[in-house]
Amino acid sequence: MTSSLQHTHQSSPFRILAIPELLDHIFAHIDHTTIRTTVVRVCRQWLSMNRDRIVRELLWDSGLPLEVLKRKMDTRIPRATHLYCYFRSGYQDGEKVDWLLGVLKQVHDEHQEHQRRLVQDPLKNNISEIRNDAPPGKGISVIDITPDLTARPLRELTLQGNVEVGKGVPGFLPFMTSLTRLTINQVCDSGFCMSQLLETCTQLEHLYIESVWTINLVGPWLPHRVSAIGNLSPPPPFPLKSLKLIHVQVPQPCLEMFLASTPYLQELMIVLREHVAADDNDLTRLCQLLQSLPALKLRSFHFSTVAGHQQTYDDYARMRDVCPQSTDWTVQGSDLSFDTSRLLFDNTNRITTLEVLGYTPYLHDLLCQLPHLLSVKAVTSGISYENLDVYSTFSRKAPTLQPVGAPPQPFSTYDPIRGDSIRVWACRGLQTCHLSFDEPGREQRASRILYGYLSRVCPRLRDLKICFPSVFLENGSDTSVKASLFLNLASGFCLLTRLKDLESLWIDQVDLSGLVLESCAIDWMAHSSSLSSASSVLGPSSSSSSSLTAASNHLSVWSQRKLSKRKRQVITAMWQESIDRDQSRIANNVARFEGMSPEEIRQKHDADLDVMLQLSSCGMLTDVKSVIDNIIDRDSQWHEPQQEPPIWPRLNRVAIYRTCGFGASPEAEVARLMAVSAHSMKKAEGLVPKKDGRWSWRKLMGI
Repeated sequence: MTSSLQHTHQSSPFRILAIPELLDHIFAHIDHTTIRTTVVRVCRQWLSMNRDRIVRELLWDSGLPLEVLKRKMDTRIPRATHLYCYFRSGYQDGEKVDWLLGVLKQVHDEHQEHQRRLVQDPLKNNISEIRNDAPPGKGISVIDITPDLTARPLRELTLQGNVEVGKGVPGFLPFMTSLTRLTINQVCDSGFCMSQLLETCTQLEHLYIESVWTINLVGPWLPHRVSAIGNLSPPPPFPLKSLKLIHVQVPQPCLEMFLASTPYLQELMIVLREHVAADDNDLTRLCQLLQSLPALKLRSFHFSTVAGHQQTYDDYARMRDVCPQSTDWTVQGSDLSFDTSRLLFDNTNRITTLEVLGYTPYLHDLLCQLPHLLSVKAVTSGISYENLDVYSTFSRKAPTLQPVGAPPQPFSTYDPIRGDSIRVWACRGLQTCHLSFDEPGREQRASRILYGYLSRVCPRLRDLKICFPSVFLENGSDTSVKASLFLNLASGFCLLTRLKDLESLWIDQVDLSGLVLESCAIDWMAHSSSLSSASSVLGPSSSSSSSLTAASNHLSVWSQRKLSKRKRQVITAMWQESIDRDQSRIANNVARFEGMSPEEIRQKHDADLDVMLQLSSCGMLTDVKSVIDNIIDRDSQWHEPQQEPPIWPRLNRVAIYRTCGFGASPEAEVARLMAVSAHSMKKAEGLVPKKDGRWSWRKLMGI
């Protein structure tokens, strides 16, 4: 009896894992990165079951020459599941767009033919056969691991940049039948008929449309369907789960009829550019409709206008009544006041997602009062660097939300003699952070403050985007603004290495002309041998002469690492005088907490003691040197680059000084920045580029 029970207990896990339906349910809850890097490598059965879950992302950039697009993407587009199209000079890119549409048509036709063959002979095209009579633990299936080379249908499509949706969307429509997510982000006025889109994309689950100006989504929205007897029949329920329309004009009757056919909708955000008519966009009527639909269970809801009357507390209360259990909150920056903010702090302050549309001066104050926040997006509300330098004597440009009639207190100042309160963000578990910061000019200390503050206060960040409101608001896609965040060693960019959970990093576009950067400042991001050798080629030594460039090509990976290590040691040695001054400042910052209990510190400064101690060196070269020393020690421990773990274990997308946030691998981004730096140094020496890629001295010599 005992042995039988033991045998049953030991063999039960194998019988459970032999059930494909259970495995499929488990895999559905695993993120794409883990599927790609871990799950498909376990066994052949898991590989076979997750082939369709593997995400293959691809960027199509209209700024690249047609020959480059063909060479890099001709064989990759048929296997891509997520296509990101970035238009730099408008949809009228001629033969580039025609070539892309031609490839998509070919992929679409091949997939349709493959589906037809599956219907005709499903057994012949089955890639796996489960054998249930196998002994426990001895192999649960026989898998045919022949690669599936058929074209993959597109699941996600993003159209961003200078694309006129009125011309661009109809061209892509025939190849969007399999889409589950569509994102349109354009910078010009345009419009199109929603019925064409909804009639084609019948599998769409997430629809996100945004414009810098206005998109007119004309009606009717619901496609007309004729029954067998010739009458108009209602459309089937749409599988849409998320609908976000920002800076649009929509006929509310068409929107209301469409919402009645979306029983699975969970997120709804409508931001109108302006009121078309006073009675055509009615928040009260829309809220009543949403509450009257029994099948609709919204998780978040927002409806507002950019131009028009300011939303009041009652308006936001109506939105909250639609989904009273929501932990997501979206607000127009101009609507934010003490009254509207009370909705944030009701229900025991359980807001986890905050999105601020437009500008508000109260963003820093909100972040100091929302401890459960996991995601914040506010790319047009610049936070002053002084608010992050908690020990400085500067005035804080952070007004607090106060009740009407209260004495005005526009600034929260810190005086070390009086011991005023220090306000620190309460969202220590923040995972998504898309924020803009005021430009401090050419002062590198401001970069150290920002990098150091984020790495200390928000150590769990996964998705980080840093942008500049002046670039976003005033210049649009113009790149004439100089860089405000630096990347060299003294800027403290390496402080972000403390963010071990980081998956995506995006620093918004700035002017790259004149960028001069030593490879030792950022080559620690790259951990592959191929990039280490590439960075040695593209580094500053390549701008001296062709002989030095040829010599650097033959540097081994280990030699390049040793060279970067020595450069870092030389640079940090020059900081010693500043570091000595920093020690006394750190001691003074720490001394103010002596004799205070943790409860007193929290009551006075609204922060834990460990956070305040960690921020005592924020913005100082001492903090930067400690991280650089760790990088140097790390390089000394690993003699083989293939064995060295990456600085950021989960980081797969980096976009530095880019308008397009698609990003690249850390290795590719380092190589790009080094190439830009080498180009700037050659131009500074008087060289001019030639068509063959070489450089000429003719301009300098006056020939």
